[in-house]
Order: sequence, then structure tokens, then C-alpha cells
Amino acid sequence: MDSVRGMFGRMKRLPTFKRRALYGQIDGTTGETAPEPTPPSSSNSQTRPSDNKHISDLEYKMAPSEEMAHRVAQHHKLIRKITGFLIHPRIQSSLPPDAKIADFNTGTGVFLTELCGDLTKQNYTLVGFDTMPEIFPGNGPSTHPTCPARVTFIVHHLLHPHPLERHEVFDSVHTSFLGPVLAGNDWSNVFHNMMDLVKPGGWIQWIDVNLSYQDNKDRIYVSKPGSSKDSYMEMMEGIKYLDNHFYNMISGGKRLKTIAEAHPDVQTVWEDVFNTAQLNEVRVQIDILSVQAWKRLLGQLPEDAGWDSARIERVAEGMLKEANDQVYIPLEVYVVVAQKKSAWKLVEGREKEKAILNAKARELKTLKGRRGPVPDNPGPSS
Repeated sequence: MDSVRGMFGRMKRLPTFKRRALYGQIDGTTGETAPEPTPPSSSNSQTRPSDNKHISDLEYKMAPSEEMAHRVAQHHKLIRKITGFLIHPRIQSSLPPDAKIADFNTGTGVFLTELCGDLTKQNYTLVGFDTMPEIFPGNGPSTHPTCPARVTFIVHHLLHPHPLERHEVFDSVHTSFLGPVLAGNDWSNVFHNMMDLVKPGGWIQWIDVNLSYQDNKDRIYVSKPGSSKDSYMEMMEGIKYLDNHFYNMISGGKRLKTIAEAHPDVQTVWEDVFNTAQLNEVRVQIDILSVQAWKRLLGQLPEDAGWDSARIERVAEGMLKEANDQVYIPLEVYVVVAQKKSAWKLVEGREKEKAILNAKARELKTLKGRRGPVPDNPGPSS
């Protein structure tokens, strides 16, 4: 019996892939900025590089303000109206009474604050991660009260791997609407970072939109005869350029299920697809918030694309006028939940992976010991 306990004790904390922390990272646990040595070469780098080299500057380009806090709160309320839940029912039914929940890109902490108010979740431990402590509850402009002491907010960039002490700590990790700030392989990198934090058998919940050119170029609608949609059309030309620049990989919401299924530690994946048009009574509010999402995407265009800040501002202002005139794009909202494999399955999978690597190493060693070229299709020995 003691040997079984010992085995489970060893399995409780499974080994994770070691990766070098990103340089310049600021973490809420220390508040210190790491030194910036010479970056490692790409051949042995263990960081997860972003396709968007300016993401740190773009993610929170606007200064913290009451307007920003209000917009974040409104955004959250609209998400609730679209999906009908805070935590997906498939996840909620499996959470323990003392669940540990993490929120990526937490902003003003509105998701966690609402969890605080649920009497059935009073024993939850809640942690929010973001790069902007100025809008954390109690630190600055916010339309929400400070959360109880059991809620912690930590400064951490979503593209940075987390320290090992946070790995496999949380029963569920949540994030939503990163579409305006991610592109290319950023989507997979964030999913990897979320999965690191999830316990064996735990969950990821990711809610996001499809902002690609291909899927939205023919879906600009008017509600009144003769309404102008020129600014929306011009915006879509910029998104077309951006799609091509990132090899049609800005449509992260649509790719989330594929990204989750490709992760070696994922056991099951579930996808729900909603549409903003289903809430006609608040559609104009959604459309106005969507203009900010398109605007931030346009800000990721390369310098040679012809989209300077003045043009982006002009187009965004035009889109706001058109949105108030009920011009809109019905956006698809993707909800993906992914469950991490159990401890047994993770051990089994990593042992198989190790065995395959060892077999390949032995094969290469054997081939190096041979003389002469190795035939592509060697026949039977005579």
C-alpha cells in the first residue's frame, strides 16, 4: 500500500517540458524585471516566439481609463448573453467544491468578480493574469468592487511561459476574445501556456471570434436602405492584407478546436459555435465593440501596408458611424473546452514519446555505422 501511495505521490506532479522564460518578463510574484541577456539561437530556443513582434505594445495601446474599464465590463456582459454561462456546463459539472480557476487576459477581473458573487463558488481560489495592473480591481479605474482576499491578480504576459511552480495547479483555465491581439502561431503558444497550468484531468475554456477576411468579406449587412458601408469595406481590405501577411492564420476562433486537438496532452475537445446576430436586441452594442476589435487588428499591419495611425483612426470613426446606423457583420463566437489527459494517460503518452525518440536515435546510430549508401527500398538479403 505504501508503494502505491508513493507511486501516486510521484505522479501527482508530472514533469513538464522545460522552457526558458521570456526575457524582460514582469511577474506579480516578484514585481521585478528579468535581465535581458543575448537571446538564444533559434536552434535551441525553448521560448515560444510570436509571429507578431509588436504584440506587447499593441495589446494595451490605450491608457487605462474609466471608459476602458466600462467597455471591458460591457464586453463581459455581452459574452454572458451570447453564451448563457460563466463556466461551460461540461467543465462546471466536474469541478471540485474548492476548485482553483485561472483567468488569462483578465483585464478588470470582471469574470473572476462575477464568480466571487456566486454563493456556490465561495470556496474557489481565483487567479487573474494580465499585463496591465492599472486596471486590476482596487488599483485604478474599474466599474467593479475589489474581489475578496481569495482572489489574486498577477502581472504576466499571456505569451510568456509560466514558472514551474504554477504548472498543474488549476482545475480550469479560462480566457476570451484574444482575436484582436493574436496572429499566426500566437494562438497555439497561448494554448500551450494555458495547458501548462492545468492539472491532469483539468480543463481549458476559450471563447473567441472569427475575424478573418475570407469568412467575413461577404457578410457586411445593412439594416436600412441606402446606408453607407464604405468604412467597413475599407477595413476589410486591411484585414485581407493582414490575412495574407499571416498566411490566413488570424482566424484563431475558427482554429481553436484544431489547435486543441493537436496538443499531445489533450484528451477530449468540445466546440460550441454561437452568432452575434442571435441577440438582435443588443446587436448594435456588439457591433460597436467589434469596431474596436477590427481597429486593433488593423494596428498589427506591417509598416509597408499603407495603414498608418491616421488612416486607422479615420476608418474606425467611419465604422462607428455606420454601426450606429445599424451596419454590421454577424460574427461567429467559438467556445472551445479541452480536457487534459489524466495522470496515467500523460505518463503513458510521455513514455511512448520517449520510446519513439530512443528508437529513432538507435536507428540513426545504426545507419551511421554502415558503409556505403543506404538503399531506399532494400530487398531481401540473399
